[in-house]
Amino acid sequence: MFVAFGVLFALAMLGLLIWHGRQFFSGSRALPCPPAGAVLATLTVTGVSPERGPDGPEAFCTISGFLNSSELAPTEVYDRIVVLAGGHWPRPGEQLTAFYLPGKAATHWWLEPRAGWNAY
Repeated sequence: MFVAFGVLFALAMLGLLIWHGRQFFSGSRALPCPPAGAVLATLTVTGVSPERGPDGPEAFCTISGFLNSSELAPTEVYDRIVVLAGGHWPRPGEQLTAFYLPGKAATHWWLEPRAGWNAY
């Protein structure tokens, strides 16, 4: 009985770690707060490709642009976000608040959380 409970608990913890790791280490994510060591930057949007899915409350959006800060040369980035029904669609030329990890800006960056957006 205790062995079965231990196995189930271990599997649940492993699943949580995998989910959390995917959220944290796979590009842009809208997080409630940036990870330790993250630097504030500005994302200037250069492209937006809406991808309306089947009838539902959300749609996918591929966003591209340049991250820039006082410590970072303009770095081209892109990612996919989920825009919820009634959410604001980003537009080319728009400047959004973002965060990045020093030395890894092209792959480890996050948008500031915004109502109506979710990480993909």
